[in-house]
Amino acid sequence: MRVLDEHCVRCHNPDGLGLGDFTDPQQVADFAELIVASVESDRMPPPVSAPTCRDYVGSASLVLDEGERATLREWTEAGGQAGDALEEGGVSTELSEPDLELLIPAPYTPTYPDPDDAGNEYRCFVLDPGHDEDFFVTALAPIVDQQSMLHHAVLSTASRDTLAPDQLEPSGFDCMGGMGIDPTGGTLVAWAPGMLPVELPDEHGIRVPSDRVLILQIHYFASPGSEGLADRSGYAFRTASTVRTEVQMSQLGVTDFEIPAGAESFTAGGEYSPRTEVEVLGIFPHMHRLGTAFDASVAHADDTEDCLVSGEYSFDNQLTYQFVEPVRVQPDDTLSFSCTWNNSTSNPELDTAPVATTFGERTDEEMCFFFMLTKQIGEEPDGPDVDALDPSALEPGVVHIQVTTEVGGMLVSDDCVGTLEVSTDDPDVLATGACAFEGMFTMLLGTDPQPVTVLGDESGGDVLLQVQESVLEGRWNGSTDGAAVLGSWVAEDTLEIGAAVMVQHAGAFHVER
Repeated sequence: MRVLDEHCVRCHNPDGLGLGDFTDPQQVADFAELIVASVESDRMPPPVSAPTCRDYVGSASLVLDEGERATLREWTEAGGQAGDALEEGGVSTELSEPDLELLIPAPYTPTYPDPDDAGNEYRCFVLDPGHDEDFFVTALAPIVDQQSMLHHAVLSTASRDTLAPDQLEPSGFDCMGGMGIDPTGGTLVAWAPGMLPVELPDEHGIRVPSDRVLILQIHYFASPGSEGLADRSGYAFRTASTVRTEVQMSQLGVTDFEIPAGAESFTAGGEYSPRTEVEVLGIFPHMHRLGTAFDASVAHADDTEDCLVSGEYSFDNQLTYQFVEPVRVQPDDTLSFSCTWNNSTSNPELDTAPVATTFGERTDEEMCFFFMLTKQIGEEPDGPDVDALDPSALEPGVVHIQVTTEVGGMLVSDDCVGTLEVSTDDPDVLATGACAFEGMFTMLLGTDPQPVTVLGDESGGDVLLQVQESVLEGRWNGSTDGAAVLGSWVAEDTLEIGAAVMVQHAGAFHVER
Protein backbone atom coordinates (compact mmCIF):
# COMPACT_ATOMS: atom_id res chain seq x y z
CA MET A 1 0.00 0.00 0.00
CA ARG A 2 1.38 3.38 -1.02
CA VAL A 3 0.80 5.11 2.35
CA LEU A 4 2.64 2.34 4.20
CA ASP A 5 5.50 2.34 1.68
CA GLU A 6 5.83 6.08 2.10
CA HIS A 7 5.65 6.30 5.88
CA CYS A 8 6.21 2.92 7.53
CA VAL A 9 8.55 0.60 5.65
CA ARG A 10 11.77 2.38 6.77
CA CYS A 11 11.21 0.90 10.27
CA HIS A 12 8.84 -2.03 9.65
CA ASN A 13 11.10 -4.25 7.55
CA PRO A 14 13.10 -7.44 8.26
CA ASP A 15 16.08 -5.45 9.59
CA GLY A 16 14.20 -2.50 11.11
CA LEU A 17 13.26 -1.47 14.63
CA GLY A 18 9.50 -1.71 14.05
CA LEU A 19 7.24 -4.69 14.64
CA GLY A 20 6.51 -6.80 11.54
CA ASP A 21 7.59 -6.71 7.90
CA PHE A 22 5.40 -4.31 5.94
CA THR A 23 6.99 -5.38 2.67
CA ASP A 24 5.00 -8.62 3.10
CA PRO A 25 1.36 -8.11 1.92
CA GLN A 26 0.07 -10.90 4.18
CA GLN A 27 1.63 -9.37 7.30
CA VAL A 28 0.20 -6.00 6.36
CA ALA A 29 -3.28 -7.54 6.07
CA ASP A 30 -2.86 -9.31 9.43
CA PHE A 31 -1.76 -6.04 11.11
CA ALA A 32 -4.32 -3.81 9.37
CA GLU A 33 -6.49 -3.02 12.42
CA LEU A 34 -3.46 -2.57 14.68
CA ILE A 35 -1.87 -0.21 12.13
CA VAL A 36 -4.92 2.04 12.03
CA ALA A 37 -5.35 1.94 15.82
CA SER A 38 -1.72 3.00 16.24
CA VAL A 39 -2.21 5.89 13.84
CA GLU A 40 -5.49 6.99 15.45
CA SER A 41 -3.83 7.05 18.89
CA ASP A 42 -0.88 9.07 17.48
CA ARG A 43 1.60 6.37 18.49
CA MET A 44 2.51 6.03 14.84
CA PRO A 45 4.24 7.38 12.90
CA PRO A 46 6.75 8.09 15.69
CA PRO A 47 7.06 11.75 16.72
CA VAL A 48 9.29 14.14 14.80
CA SER A 49 9.87 17.87 14.70
CA ALA A 50 6.83 19.73 13.40
CA PRO A 51 7.38 20.85 9.78
CA THR A 52 5.29 23.91 10.65
CA CYS A 53 8.18 24.96 12.92
CA ARG A 54 10.66 24.67 10.04
CA ASP A 55 10.37 22.38 7.04
CA TYR A 56 13.08 19.79 6.51
CA VAL A 57 14.10 17.20 3.95
CA GLY A 58 11.83 14.13 4.06
CA SER A 59 9.10 15.71 6.19
CA ALA A 60 6.38 14.60 3.75
CA SER A 61 7.33 10.97 4.41
CA LEU A 62 7.65 11.36 8.19
CA VAL A 63 4.33 13.07 9.00
CA LEU A 64 0.87 11.73 8.06
CA ASP A 65 -1.60 14.34 6.86
CA GLU A 66 -5.36 14.04 7.42
CA GLY A 67 -5.97 12.75 3.91
CA GLU A 68 -3.56 9.87 4.44
CA ARG A 69 -5.11 9.04 7.81
CA ALA A 70 -8.53 8.89 6.13
CA THR A 71 -7.10 6.61 3.44
CA LEU A 72 -5.88 4.18 6.12
CA ARG A 73 -9.30 4.11 7.81
CA GLU A 74 -11.07 3.46 4.51
CA TRP A 75 -8.52 0.78 3.62
CA THR A 76 -9.17 -1.10 6.88
CA GLU A 77 -12.92 -0.88 6.47
CA ALA A 78 -12.56 -2.32 2.95
CA GLY A 79 -10.69 -5.36 4.26
CA GLY A 80 -7.05 -4.24 4.29
CA GLN A 81 -6.17 -5.49 0.81
CA ALA A 82 -2.83 -4.82 -0.87
CA GLY A 83 -2.75 -1.79 -3.15
CA ASP A 84 -0.29 -0.29 -5.59
CA ALA A 85 3.25 0.04 -4.26
CA LEU A 86 5.52 3.02 -4.77
CA GLU A 87 8.27 2.54 -7.32
CA GLU A 88 10.59 4.04 -4.72
CA GLY A 89 9.14 3.76 -1.23
CA GLY A 90 9.32 6.78 1.07
CA VAL A 91 12.61 7.65 2.70
CA SER A 92 15.62 5.35 3.03
CA THR A 93 18.05 4.85 5.90
CA GLU A 94 20.81 3.88 3.45
CA LEU A 95 23.01 6.26 1.47
CA SER A 96 22.63 5.93 -2.29
CA GLU A 97 25.71 5.67 -4.51
CA PRO A 98 28.46 5.98 -1.89
CA ASP A 99 32.05 6.18 -3.17
CA LEU A 100 33.65 5.23 0.15
CA GLU A 101 32.64 2.61 2.72
CA LEU A 102 34.58 2.01 5.95
CA LEU A 103 33.73 -0.80 8.40
CA ILE A 104 35.06 -1.75 11.81
CA PRO A 105 38.34 -3.57 10.98
CA ALA A 106 37.14 -6.87 12.49
CA PRO A 107 33.84 -8.13 13.98
CA TYR A 108 33.57 -7.05 17.62
CA THR A 109 31.54 -8.71 20.38
CA PRO A 110 30.82 -6.37 23.33
CA THR A 111 31.82 -7.73 26.73
CA TYR A 112 30.39 -4.95 28.96
CA PRO A 113 33.37 -5.26 31.34
CA ASP A 114 32.61 -2.45 33.79
CA PRO A 115 30.27 -3.58 36.61
CA ASP A 116 29.58 0.08 37.46
CA ASP A 117 28.18 0.54 33.95
CA ALA A 118 26.42 -2.78 33.55
CA GLY A 119 25.04 -3.33 30.07
CA ASN A 120 26.88 -0.33 28.59
CA GLU A 121 30.12 -0.32 26.64
CA TYR A 122 31.71 2.55 24.75
CA ARG A 123 34.08 1.24 22.08
CA CYS A 124 36.14 3.28 19.62
CA PHE A 125 37.52 2.03 16.31
CA VAL A 126 39.99 3.67 13.93
CA LEU A 127 38.76 3.88 10.33
CA ASP A 128 41.46 4.99 7.89
CA PRO A 129 40.07 6.60 4.70
CA GLY A 130 43.46 6.15 3.00
CA HIS A 131 43.60 9.66 1.51
CA ASP A 132 46.94 11.42 0.92
CA GLU A 133 45.24 14.81 0.49
CA ASP A 134 42.44 16.69 2.22
CA PHE A 135 38.97 15.66 1.08
CA PHE A 136 35.40 16.65 1.86
CA VAL A 137 32.47 14.53 3.02
CA THR A 138 29.33 15.65 1.15
CA ALA A 139 26.96 12.92 2.39
CA LEU A 140 27.17 10.07 4.89
CA ALA A 141 25.11 7.42 6.64
CA PRO A 142 25.93 4.55 9.00
CA ILE A 143 26.16 0.96 7.89
CA VAL A 144 24.43 -0.58 10.90
CA ASP A 145 25.12 -4.26 11.48
CA GLN A 146 23.60 -5.22 14.86
CA GLN A 147 21.00 -2.48 15.26
CA SER A 148 19.44 -4.02 18.37
CA MET A 149 22.48 -3.16 20.52
CA LEU A 150 23.64 0.15 19.02
CA HIS A 151 22.66 3.11 21.20
CA HIS A 152 24.58 5.64 19.10
CA ALA A 153 27.53 5.95 16.73
CA VAL A 154 29.58 9.17 16.69
CA LEU A 155 32.13 9.79 13.95
CA SER A 156 35.02 12.19 14.62
CA THR A 157 38.50 12.83 13.28
CA ALA A 158 41.87 12.49 14.99
CA SER A 159 45.50 13.08 14.02
CA ARG A 160 47.32 9.85 13.19
CA ASP A 161 50.30 11.05 15.24
CA THR A 162 48.30 11.20 18.48
CA LEU A 163 47.08 7.59 18.42
CA ALA A 164 48.74 4.99 20.64
CA PRO A 165 49.61 1.57 19.15
CA ASP A 166 46.88 -0.19 21.16
CA GLN A 167 44.28 2.22 19.77
CA LEU A 168 45.09 1.03 16.26
CA GLU A 169 44.20 -2.59 17.05
CA PRO A 170 41.30 -4.03 14.97
CA SER A 171 39.42 -4.72 18.21
CA GLY A 172 39.36 -1.01 19.04
CA PHE A 173 39.74 0.53 22.48
CA ASP A 174 37.58 1.40 25.47
CA CYS A 175 36.38 5.02 25.39
CA MET A 176 33.81 5.41 28.14
CA GLY A 177 34.01 9.00 29.42
CA GLY A 178 35.48 10.40 26.20
CA MET A 179 37.20 9.14 23.09
CA GLY A 180 40.66 9.38 24.63
CA ILE A 181 42.04 10.92 21.45
CA ASP A 182 43.31 14.24 20.13
CA PRO A 183 40.61 16.64 21.41
CA THR A 184 41.09 19.06 18.51
CA GLY A 185 39.48 16.54 16.16
CA GLY A 186 36.14 17.65 14.81
CA THR A 187 32.87 15.73 14.94
CA LEU A 188 31.55 14.72 11.53
CA VAL A 189 28.21 13.22 12.47
CA ALA A 190 26.28 11.53 15.26
CA TRP A 191 23.86 8.66 14.56
CA ALA A 192 21.07 7.22 16.70
CA PRO A 193 18.18 4.87 15.90
CA GLY A 194 15.83 6.22 13.23
CA MET A 195 18.43 8.48 11.63
CA LEU A 196 18.27 9.21 7.89
CA PRO A 197 21.36 9.85 5.74
CA VAL A 198 22.91 13.31 6.08
CA GLU A 199 23.20 14.83 2.60
CA LEU A 200 24.62 18.34 2.42
CA PRO A 201 23.52 20.87 -0.21
CA ASP A 202 25.39 20.90 -3.54
CA GLU A 203 29.00 22.06 -3.31
CA HIS A 204 28.95 21.83 0.52
CA GLY A 205 31.22 19.52 2.50
CA ILE A 206 32.91 18.75 5.82
CA ARG A 207 36.70 18.81 5.52
CA VAL A 208 38.79 15.77 6.53
CA PRO A 209 42.50 16.78 6.61
CA SER A 210 44.99 14.38 5.05
CA ASP A 211 46.79 13.77 8.36
CA ARG A 212 43.62 12.55 10.06
CA VAL A 213 41.84 9.26 10.46
CA LEU A 214 38.23 8.72 11.45
CA ILE A 215 37.27 7.55 14.93
CA LEU A 216 33.99 5.65 15.20
CA GLN A 217 32.66 5.65 18.76
CA ILE A 218 29.87 3.13 19.29
CA HIS A 219 27.80 2.91 22.44
CA TYR A 220 26.75 -0.72 22.76
CA PHE A 221 23.96 -1.62 25.19
CA ALA A 222 22.83 -5.08 26.23
CA SER A 223 19.35 -5.38 24.75
CA PRO A 224 17.35 -8.63 25.05
CA GLY A 225 18.65 -11.24 22.61
CA SER A 226 21.91 -9.42 21.81
CA GLU A 227 24.20 -11.51 24.04
CA GLY A 228 27.13 -12.94 22.09
CA LEU A 229 26.38 -11.03 18.88
CA ALA A 230 29.37 -9.75 16.91
CA ASP A 231 29.04 -6.34 15.27
CA ARG A 232 30.76 -4.92 12.22
CA SER A 233 29.13 -1.57 11.65
CA GLY A 234 30.68 1.36 9.82
CA TYR A 235 29.89 4.33 7.60
CA ALA A 236 29.19 5.00 3.94
CA PHE A 237 30.24 8.32 2.35
CA ARG A 238 30.01 10.42 -0.74
CA THR A 239 33.16 12.53 -1.03
CA ALA A 240 34.68 15.34 -3.11
CA SER A 241 38.20 16.72 -3.51
CA THR A 242 36.93 20.32 -3.43
CA VAL A 243 33.71 22.11 -2.45
CA ARG A 244 32.48 25.69 -2.64
CA THR A 245 31.34 25.92 1.02
CA GLU A 246 32.86 24.26 4.08
CA VAL A 247 30.47 22.97 6.77
CA GLN A 248 31.16 22.31 10.48
CA MET A 249 29.38 20.21 13.07
CA SER A 250 28.68 22.25 16.23
CA GLN A 251 27.86 20.48 19.48
CA LEU A 252 25.70 22.53 21.86
CA GLY A 253 24.18 21.24 25.05
CA VAL A 254 23.66 21.46 28.78
CA THR A 255 25.05 19.10 31.41
CA ASP A 256 24.32 20.75 34.77
CA PHE A 257 20.83 19.38 35.37
CA GLU A 258 19.14 16.93 37.73
CA ILE A 259 15.77 15.44 36.81
CA PRO A 260 13.86 14.77 40.05
CA ALA A 261 12.44 11.31 40.64
CA GLY A 262 8.75 11.32 39.81
CA ALA A 263 8.84 14.48 37.68
CA GLU A 264 6.47 14.03 34.72
CA SER A 265 7.78 17.12 32.95
CA PHE A 266 11.20 18.59 33.71
CA THR A 267 12.90 21.02 31.33
CA ALA A 268 16.46 22.31 31.08
CA GLY A 269 18.25 24.22 28.35
CA GLY A 270 20.63 26.99 27.43
CA GLU A 271 21.38 30.00 25.25
CA TYR A 272 24.30 30.67 22.91
CA SER A 273 25.31 33.37 20.44
CA PRO A 274 27.68 33.07 17.47
CA ARG A 275 30.95 34.97 17.39
CA THR A 276 30.39 35.60 13.70
CA GLU A 277 27.51 35.33 11.26
CA VAL A 278 26.62 31.70 10.51
CA GLU A 279 23.95 29.70 8.71
CA VAL A 280 22.37 26.73 10.45
CA LEU A 281 21.72 23.98 7.89
CA GLY A 282 20.27 21.36 10.21
CA ILE A 283 20.00 20.08 13.79
CA PHE A 284 20.08 16.68 15.51
CA PRO A 285 18.50 16.80 19.03
CA HIS A 286 19.69 13.97 21.29
CA MET A 287 18.44 12.65 24.65
CA HIS A 288 18.05 9.22 26.20
CA ARG A 289 15.05 7.14 27.31
CA LEU A 290 13.48 9.78 29.57
CA GLY A 291 13.34 12.38 26.78
CA THR A 292 9.87 13.52 25.70
CA ALA A 293 10.26 16.86 23.87
CA PHE A 294 12.80 19.24 22.37
CA ASP A 295 12.80 22.83 21.18
CA ALA A 296 15.29 25.21 19.57
CA SER A 297 14.80 28.69 18.16
CA VAL A 298 16.66 31.88 17.27
CA ALA A 299 15.66 35.26 18.70
CA HIS A 300 16.99 37.90 16.31
CA ALA A 301 18.17 41.33 17.36
CA ASP A 302 15.34 42.90 15.33
CA ASP A 303 12.77 41.19 17.62
CA THR A 304 11.84 38.53 15.03
CA GLU A 305 12.16 34.84 15.79
CA ASP A 306 12.88 31.70 13.78
CA CYS A 307 11.77 28.29 15.01
CA LEU A 308 14.43 25.65 14.28
CA VAL A 309 13.06 22.38 15.67
CA SER A 310 10.17 21.64 18.02
CA GLY A 311 8.36 18.42 18.75
CA GLU A 312 7.90 15.31 20.82
CA TYR A 313 10.93 13.06 21.22
CA SER A 314 11.37 9.34 20.63
CA PHE A 315 14.64 7.60 21.40
CA ASP A 316 13.89 5.10 18.61
CA ASN A 317 13.30 7.80 15.99
CA GLN A 318 16.10 10.35 16.20
CA LEU A 319 16.79 12.48 13.15
CA THR A 320 19.15 15.10 11.81
CA TYR A 321 16.64 17.65 10.54
CA GLN A 322 18.16 19.06 7.34
CA PHE A 323 16.41 22.34 6.67
CA VAL A 324 14.87 23.14 3.30
CA GLU A 325 15.78 26.78 3.99
CA PRO A 326 18.80 27.45 6.27
CA VAL A 327 18.59 29.98 9.10
CA ARG A 328 21.08 32.83 9.33
CA VAL A 329 22.22 33.78 12.84
CA GLN A 330 24.04 37.03 13.66
CA PRO A 331 26.37 37.71 16.63
CA ASP A 332 23.65 39.82 18.28
CA ASP A 333 21.09 37.00 17.96
CA THR A 334 20.38 34.42 20.66
CA LEU A 335 19.99 30.72 19.94
CA SER A 336 17.92 29.02 22.67
CA PHE A 337 17.34 25.31 23.15
CA SER A 338 15.63 23.09 25.70
CA CYS A 339 15.01 19.43 26.48
CA THR A 340 12.09 17.97 28.43
CA TRP A 341 12.08 14.64 30.25
CA ASN A 342 9.51 12.41 31.98
CA ASN A 343 11.05 10.70 35.01
CA SER A 344 7.84 9.21 36.39
CA THR A 345 6.00 5.89 36.25
CA SER A 346 3.84 7.30 33.44
CA ASN A 347 6.84 7.05 31.09
CA PRO A 348 6.61 3.65 29.33
CA GLU A 349 10.36 3.78 28.61
CA LEU A 350 11.13 3.63 32.35
CA ASP A 351 11.12 0.01 33.51
CA THR A 352 12.46 0.64 37.04
CA ALA A 353 11.40 2.86 39.92
CA PRO A 354 12.21 6.53 39.14
CA VAL A 355 15.41 7.91 40.67
CA ALA A 356 16.94 11.38 40.42
CA THR A 357 18.78 11.40 37.08
CA THR A 358 21.70 13.58 36.00
CA PHE A 359 23.89 13.98 32.93
CA GLY A 360 25.82 10.91 31.84
CA GLU A 361 26.72 8.65 28.96
CA ARG A 362 24.89 5.51 30.10
CA THR A 363 21.44 4.69 28.78
CA ASP A 364 19.99 5.09 32.30
CA GLU A 365 21.52 8.58 32.56
CA GLU A 366 20.47 11.53 30.41
CA MET A 367 21.75 13.99 27.85
CA CYS A 368 20.59 17.19 26.19
CA PHE A 369 22.61 17.92 23.06
CA PHE A 370 21.87 19.63 19.78
CA PHE A 371 24.33 18.72 17.02
CA MET A 372 24.17 21.53 14.45
CA LEU A 373 25.39 21.64 10.86
CA THR A 374 26.64 25.20 10.33
CA LYS A 375 28.59 27.23 7.81
CA GLN A 376 30.45 30.43 8.66
CA ILE A 377 29.40 33.57 6.78
CA GLY A 378 31.14 36.47 8.53
CA GLU A 379 34.79 37.17 9.28
CA GLU A 380 36.33 35.78 12.46
CA PRO A 381 36.46 38.45 15.19
CA ASP A 382 39.23 38.93 17.72
CA GLY A 383 39.27 37.16 21.07
CA PRO A 384 36.97 37.74 24.05
CA ASP A 385 36.22 41.31 25.07
CA VAL A 386 38.44 41.85 28.07
CA ASP A 387 36.80 45.21 28.71
CA ALA A 388 33.65 43.34 29.70
CA LEU A 389 35.52 41.82 32.64
CA ASP A 390 35.59 43.93 35.78
CA PRO A 391 38.03 42.50 38.33
CA SER A 392 37.28 45.28 40.81
CA ALA A 393 33.71 43.99 41.05
CA LEU A 394 34.91 40.66 42.41
CA GLU A 395 34.93 39.86 46.09
CA PRO A 396 38.41 39.71 47.65
CA GLY A 397 40.20 36.44 47.10
CA VAL A 398 38.16 35.39 44.05
CA VAL A 399 39.22 34.12 40.64
CA HIS A 400 36.80 34.18 37.72
CA ILE A 401 37.90 32.37 34.55
CA GLN A 402 35.69 32.52 31.48
CA VAL A 403 36.52 29.72 29.05
CA THR A 404 34.96 29.54 25.62
CA THR A 405 35.02 26.91 22.91
CA GLU A 406 34.31 27.85 19.33
CA VAL A 407 32.76 25.18 17.11
CA GLY A 408 31.42 26.00 13.68
CA GLY A 409 31.30 29.70 14.51
CA MET A 410 29.25 29.12 17.69
CA LEU A 411 30.61 30.30 21.03
CA VAL A 412 30.05 28.02 24.03
CA SER A 413 31.06 29.55 27.37
CA ASP A 414 31.60 28.26 30.88
CA ASP A 415 32.71 30.01 34.03
CA CYS A 416 35.22 28.78 36.57
CA VAL A 417 34.74 30.64 39.85
CA GLY A 418 36.80 30.00 42.95
CA THR A 419 39.11 31.43 45.59
CA LEU A 420 42.72 32.62 45.63
CA GLU A 421 45.13 33.25 48.48
CA VAL A 422 48.24 35.41 48.47
CA SER A 423 51.46 33.44 48.23
CA THR A 424 54.44 34.60 50.27
CA ASP A 425 56.78 31.64 49.72
CA ASP A 426 57.58 32.37 46.09
CA PRO A 427 58.19 35.97 44.92
CA ASP A 428 57.06 35.03 41.40
CA VAL A 429 53.70 33.68 42.57
CA LEU A 430 51.03 36.26 43.24
CA ALA A 431 48.33 33.85 44.39
CA THR A 432 47.24 30.22 44.41
CA GLY A 433 43.83 28.62 44.73
CA ALA A 434 41.26 26.61 42.86
CA CYS A 435 38.07 27.04 40.87
CA ALA A 436 35.29 24.71 39.78
CA PHE A 437 33.68 24.73 36.34
CA GLU A 438 29.94 24.48 35.96
CA GLY A 439 28.27 23.65 32.67
CA MET A 440 29.59 21.96 29.55
CA PHE A 441 33.06 21.21 30.91
CA THR A 442 31.80 19.56 34.08
CA MET A 443 31.37 16.53 31.82
CA LEU A 444 35.12 16.55 31.14
CA LEU A 445 36.42 17.61 34.52
CA GLY A 446 34.01 16.23 37.07
CA THR A 447 33.07 18.45 39.99
CA ASP A 448 36.49 18.79 41.66
CA PRO A 449 37.99 22.32 41.78
CA GLN A 450 40.86 22.82 39.34
CA PRO A 451 44.20 24.15 40.65
CA VAL A 452 44.89 27.78 39.70
CA THR A 453 48.14 29.70 40.12
CA VAL A 454 48.68 33.37 39.23
CA LEU A 455 52.31 34.00 38.31
CA GLY A 456 53.62 37.53 37.99
CA ASP A 457 55.21 40.50 39.63
CA GLU A 458 53.65 42.90 42.13
CA SER A 459 54.67 45.79 39.92
CA GLY A 460 52.00 44.76 37.43
CA GLY A 461 52.28 44.14 33.70
CA ASP A 462 52.14 40.69 32.14
CA VAL A 463 50.74 37.80 34.10
CA LEU A 464 50.73 34.04 33.68
CA LEU A 465 47.68 32.06 34.73
CA GLN A 466 48.23 28.37 35.30
CA VAL A 467 45.19 26.05 35.29
CA GLN A 468 46.01 22.38 35.82
CA GLU A 469 49.08 21.83 33.62
CA SER A 470 48.39 24.67 31.18
CA VAL A 471 50.25 27.98 31.53
CA LEU A 472 48.46 30.83 29.81
CA GLU A 473 50.45 33.79 28.56
CA GLY A 474 48.12 36.74 28.39
CA ARG A 475 47.86 40.51 28.41
CA TRP A 476 47.25 41.58 31.99
CA ASN A 477 45.11 44.66 32.28
CA GLY A 478 45.39 44.96 36.02
CA SER A 479 47.09 46.68 38.93
CA THR A 480 48.47 46.20 42.39
CA ASP A 481 48.07 48.93 44.97
CA GLY A 482 49.57 47.27 48.01
CA ALA A 483 46.18 46.18 49.33
CA ALA A 484 44.95 43.99 46.53
CA VAL A 485 46.06 42.28 43.35
CA LEU A 486 43.63 42.98 40.53
CA GLY A 487 43.88 41.59 37.04
CA SER A 488 42.13 40.49 33.90
CA TRP A 489 43.49 38.86 30.78
CA VAL A 490 42.86 37.56 27.31
CA ALA A 491 44.98 34.51 26.61
CA GLU A 492 47.08 34.30 23.48
CA ASP A 493 47.64 30.55 23.46
CA THR A 494 45.74 27.32 23.99
CA LEU A 495 44.25 26.12 27.26
CA GLU A 496 43.89 22.35 27.51
CA ILE A 497 41.49 21.11 30.18
CA GLY A 498 40.52 17.47 30.43
CA ALA A 499 39.59 16.23 26.97
CA ALA A 500 38.78 19.69 25.58
CA VAL A 501 40.87 22.38 23.96
CA MET A 502 39.72 25.95 24.43
CA VAL A 503 41.12 28.42 21.93
CA GLN A 504 39.61 31.49 23.59
CA HIS A 505 39.54 32.35 27.26
CA ALA A 506 39.52 35.38 29.49
CA GLY A 507 39.27 36.01 33.19
CA ALA A 508 39.68 38.22 36.20
CA PHE A 509 41.05 37.89 39.72
CA HIS A 510 41.11 39.92 42.93
CA VAL A 511 43.36 38.97 45.82
CA GLU A 512 43.70 40.88 49.09
CA ARG A 513 47.33 41.40 50.09
